[in-house]
Amino acid sequence: MGVSPSRLEHEEGYIRLSSPQPHIFVSEVVGFVRAEEAQAFVDFGNAILGQHESLLGVHDWTAVMGYTNEARLIVMDWSLRTAARLQEVHIALHSPMVRMAVAVANIALRGRITIHESTDSLDLVLRRVSERPPARKPDGVRR
Repeated sequence: MGVSPSRLEHEEGYIRLSSPQPHIFVSEVVGFVRAEEAQAFVDFGNAILGQHESLLGVHDWTAVMGYTNEARLIVMDWSLRTAARLQEVHIALHSPMVRMAVAVANIALRGRITIHESTDSLDLVLRRVSERPPARKPDGVRR
């Protein structure tokens, strides 16, 4: 059983979260990211990790225009806490500000993030990773 898709909208954008395969975390973010959207992102990732040992992230952030500092801290804190369980993270983006933030985060995550220039490249990755079987959590193991 996978995690149900989610969409959170506000006046300056939206975040769409899905899991096309049980171990794959896909997001599309448009506009401005606030703490509410960042928390929804984290909660969705945690739901996947509640069912699987690790996850693969594929994120279309090409339309992100900006974010609050609180949103940045929420996502960064979660990423650092779950780094050992992130198999791969692929992010397509265009904004120079977002690119710089992701590059800095990638240093802390020891290179787990691959930055993509286009959603076409991201789609290729999604097809490739969708073919991999998920790593299930052993019964009785809590993290």
